[in-house]
Amino acid sequence: MLSRTVIGYDVADVHKVLKTGTRLRTGATLWSHESRRTGAFRRLWTQLDAGPAGGVLAWLHGGYDSAMSDFDWLRDQLDEHLQDTGIRLAVIYGHPEWRTGRRVLGLTWVGTGQTNTPRPSRI
Repeated sequence: MLSRTVIGYDVADVHKVLKTGTRLRTGATLWSHESRRTGAFRRLWTQLDAGPAGGVLAWLHGGYDSAMSDFDWLRDQLDEHLQDTGIRLAVIYGHPEWRTGRRVLGLTWVGTGQTNTPRPSRI
């Protein structure tokens, strides 16, 4: 986790998620204390959610203190918020120069849902 090299995915995985729908919504959130991460995830998900997702791309960036428990937490969140048929891709990037506790999560929702009114971004 000490380099910016991603672990465990390739372009075919991204392509598989992108093929699950015709609409994309993307956003990012950050937190610096573990106790705030679930709330940050839920606020971001609420802003992006435009109906049932066919798939989600999740990019979690963290510092030297990043651990597999961060990855497990992210997978649990995706499992909780996505239908069983939705395709999930979760990737962790390590940034050793970042301060302890800092996390940045980027999500891309992929689906066919339609929104009647655009939601302003607060990100």
